[in-house]
Amino acid sequence: MTSLSLDNNGFTGSLPSSICQLTKLATIILNNNRLTQIPNCIGELPSLYYLDLSSNPIYNFALPYGNYSSTLRTLYLRNNKLSSLSLALDRFTTLNSLDVSSNLLQNFPSFTHLSKLSSLIMNYNKFQNFPSELLTLTSLSYLDLSVNSISETNFPTDLIMMSALSNLRLDYNKFKSIPEVIFTLNRLTLLNLANNQINGTFPDFFSSLTNILSLDLSSNRLSGTLPSSIFSMIPLYYVNLRISNNPNLCDNLYSFCHSYIKTKIYCDVSDFWSCSCKYSCTTSSCQTKYTTNHCLENFSSEFGTKVNGTWIINSTIINLLNFLDLSNINGSIVGNINTTLFAISNSTIQIEGTYSQSSGNLTLQNSNLIIKSGMNFTGGNIFFDSLTSNIQVTGDVNLSKTVFYLDMNKMIPSNSEYVLFSSNKSITLPIFHLINQDPSDCSSISYNQVSIILRYSPCPNNLSIIVGSVVGSVVFLSIIVMILYYLHRKSQRNQNIKKTEVNTTQ
Repeated sequence: MTSLSLDNNGFTGSLPSSICQLTKLATIILNNNRLTQIPNCIGELPSLYYLDLSSNPIYNFALPYGNYSSTLRTLYLRNNKLSSLSLALDRFTTLNSLDVSSNLLQNFPSFTHLSKLSSLIMNYNKFQNFPSELLTLTSLSYLDLSVNSISETNFPTDLIMMSALSNLRLDYNKFKSIPEVIFTLNRLTLLNLANNQINGTFPDFFSSLTNILSLDLSSNRLSGTLPSSIFSMIPLYYVNLRISNNPNLCDNLYSFCHSYIKTKIYCDVSDFWSCSCKYSCTTSSCQTKYTTNHCLENFSSEFGTKVNGTWIINSTIINLLNFLDLSNINGSIVGNINTTLFAISNSTIQIEGTYSQSSGNLTLQNSNLIIKSGMNFTGGNIFFDSLTSNIQVTGDVNLSKTVFYLDMNKMIPSNSEYVLFSSNKSITLPIFHLINQDPSDCSSISYNQVSIILRYSPCPNNLSIIVGSVVGSVVFLSIIVMILYYLHRKSQRNQNIKKTEVNTTQ
């Protein structure tokens, strides 16, 4: 046996140590249970490659020191109750990817042997400072510290030691300024500092970030004009530049977006369509051009026409963008669209043609997406950030290789049933994940050929929980007994073979 998958069961307590007799196990998946401990020997499985313990109320992952697996590549511990990480993890010297998001971490150990770790995800924790201990992880290329409480205070000045870093996410933190040391990371292709409190003028650092492909400084307090160095971004027409919701960033902003919209740079067209931004700049050019809403600029017709409160948008302009963000609008898109990244929040969007996507993400937050001529998704992800979002499709639906995610952490259910996706033609239920699901929440996904439905159900309590736990434990023990029986029979067969060989020799 090389793979053991027991996810989404009601297993409680700890795994029996007998699991460690399965020495050929390469993959163990135990996410979405109620395990609080794991056997100490699990780190010594000689063939273990992939271990997923996500979404369990595990408080401590302090494995004892021993002869640890030299093969473990991926370790998922997200959505547990961890307040610290054990230094024993340093023994997993081949570890490539570590996910400890959605825990209670405030500090990070000083690891010295994780030289192959390239991906580290620590969002949704309790960090107040950028952990200086990360500087020793010189192979790290992807680092996610979003949704913490990190600021520029005590930010490490020798960040350049992390020279391999190419993706850095620091969005939803408490930065008031951008630490200049970040600009020394010349391999960065993605930098996300959105939804902080960054104020002052737009940073003039593009000449040093020559490999940047995605820069997100949206939802901050930037002001003034775009620096001339922005034109040094190479290649300019591949860059995703997100600077929306910076109300005082003006002057040449929209003329810049207009000039480069046809070269596929992403600009603040989301602000443009929402028509919510008014400026309070002091420069004469800004006062002249932006005293009224920027939606009245001369080039507005290229982006669409507003009729009775609804934007009528031609799909041609949409398909020129590799990122589309629509917020706080009612809109109708005329024609077929094919985008890589599409985010909709607090809006109702109707697509008159077909919506196609082969990769990337579609994100809906408190929004309705209505598609009139079919949906052809052959890959990528669809995220629902609220129960008030849904997709309605008329026509053929292809959801092959598409993964749906529903973030239960943000839900306050008031009904027992929510229709997330509906069509007038038959659909096949895609892969669907409920993420950040509370242990007391027993909601599930179902479908009736034309609809995908969330059925909200709190977990039973008191006697029902006891009975359920007993039943779950019985099932779990039965599986372990079967495993032990398998090992016993295998041992007997080996002994019989040896006896036969001895008798034959005699």
